[in-house]
Amino acid sequence: MKTKSLFKRGARAISIIAAAVALSFSVEVKAQTIDIGPNQYAFQFTQNPNYGLFFNSTGSQYEFRSGTATPIFAFNANNGDLTSNLRFASGSDYLVPNNTYAFRSAANPNFGLFFNGNNLRYEFRGSTGNSLFQVNATNGNLETSGTVSAAGGSSTQWNQAHAWGDHATAGYINAEVDPSIDAMELSDIPRWDGSKLSESAITATTSTARITGSPSGFVFPGSPEGSTGNLLRLENPGASSGTIGLTDESRLAFSKAGVVIGQIATVENNMRFAATDNGNIALRTGGSDRMTMLPNGDVGLGLTDPSHRLHVSGTIRATTGSYAIRGTKTGSGTFPGVWGETESTSSGASGVRGFVTSTSPGGNSAGVYGFNAGTGTQGIGVRGVHDGNGWGVSGETKGGRGVYGNAEGTSGGTSYGVFGRAGGSGGIRIGVYGTAFGGTRNWAGYFAGATYVSGDLRVGTIDGAAGYKVSVNGNMICNELRVQLTGNWPDYVFDESYDRLSLDELGDFIKTEKHLPNVPSAAELEEQGGVDLGEMQRLTIEKVEELTLYLLELKESNDTLNEKSEALQAENEALRARIEALEK
Repeated sequence: MKTKSLFKRGARAISIIAAAVALSFSVEVKAQTIDIGPNQYAFQFTQNPNYGLFFNSTGSQYEFRSGTATPIFAFNANNGDLTSNLRFASGSDYLVPNNTYAFRSAANPNFGLFFNGNNLRYEFRGSTGNSLFQVNATNGNLETSGTVSAAGGSSTQWNQAHAWGDHATAGYINAEVDPSIDAMELSDIPRWDGSKLSESAITATTSTARITGSPSGFVFPGSPEGSTGNLLRLENPGASSGTIGLTDESRLAFSKAGVVIGQIATVENNMRFAATDNGNIALRTGGSDRMTMLPNGDVGLGLTDPSHRLHVSGTIRATTGSYAIRGTKTGSGTFPGVWGETESTSSGASGVRGFVTSTSPGGNSAGVYGFNAGTGTQGIGVRGVHDGNGWGVSGETKGGRGVYGNAEGTSGGTSYGVFGRAGGSGGIRIGVYGTAFGGTRNWAGYFAGATYVSGDLRVGTIDGAAGYKVSVNGNMICNELRVQLTGNWPDYVFDESYDRLSLDELGDFIKTEKHLPNVPSAAELEEQGGVDLGEMQRLTIEKVEELTLYLLELKESNDTLNEKSEALQAENEALRARIEALEK
């Protein structure tokens, strides 16, 4: 049976090998033209057919392709122009010999960058190949055959102010006329408007000195104004006349050593206090700074070195009919809307603690309430994190719910009543941990619905069997157990092509191996750490079906023997009758 089949396969393989060897010595490969169709390879690498030369008929270009079939070097099939970037590997250079262009224009090859090896300089050349601008390759000096044009005063002014010489006469700058001046009063201080000196009104009367300009002006009254008693008024020049007080775009600046270090200003209807030289703004009472604002915008109450947008040394209490404290986190990132910290080492200390002080609170009342308004699958209402061995979130109750999670909604995403996640680089991590004791029936976890476990499930043990999703240390009972079929059910035994040992071969195998064919031995099962129930059931059925065939063969042989026995018995009866007749 099996021996004959193996012999046939071996003979066929030997024939194929012999034919291949003969073909390799008898075939002569000659050079020839390879015709390919549109969008096909001219040649490919056998181990990875993505490598090779590909003709892209759509883009009319030849492409050398990478292991992912991406063009890495391509050129136009009509004019030979490169259609891909020319890149050099690290350590490689683009080399040109002396007296050669590094690059030049296709329209006029005289234009371009030329390396002059005789004079050791880089030359940008013109339409006739003449050098227009060059850089000395030894010292980097610039040289040009043209002129450098400049503006901003006549050559005489440049000569007087900077002692540079008459550059206009030398041809380095273009001569320019002196700037013009608008008509002004003798008491005015002119201002430069970008092209000429213009009027900037500075006026004085017997009672008032007025300095005006853009964007703000200053008025110093000689005596208090009206009932307001203003000794100093800052007034925008564009404001309506008679306006009293700080008006739109007015500023009062404070300087030290000629540098403005602070401003009091108005912008539209708003007051603005500014520290302009990287300084702080402080409000001081009783000889101490009570509020400090740093240049980065952090504000401290009761301290002068805040490290957060609002940093308070002391107690904050808010009394309101709405949100006492509300934090909103905008944008991306992992920072929370409300963050609480405690540095206390005392038992019961809390970074954030919420109380419901009413003895008869309404439904769903909470000391701390977390809400996630997202409509997708992300976001957490309440999240607890602990860097040590304690609890990220802990709840206590005398008869209710210590920690309660509720997920309701109409969105199509996944909602989590309670979501636990544990991560890290060492030790044991437990996403959700529950323990129960002291009751008549104690459940560390109670699930009134379907339960999904994406990882391993272990009952009565922490160290489960490797490669198995469920590990149980102890007995297990169920009303019914179904094992999903993963291989072929052994009806193939009844196929005529099934190669089954004869009874003599089976006897020899059992005598030698001490177990049935295809059935794992005791040593193999011990090494595997148990029995694969589904596979063992399949093998059992296979052996039952083989046994059935053996029984049918034995029945057929037994029937034949019975027929022969009955025939012999009939002959014996006939012979006996003849003998008895002869004896009479």
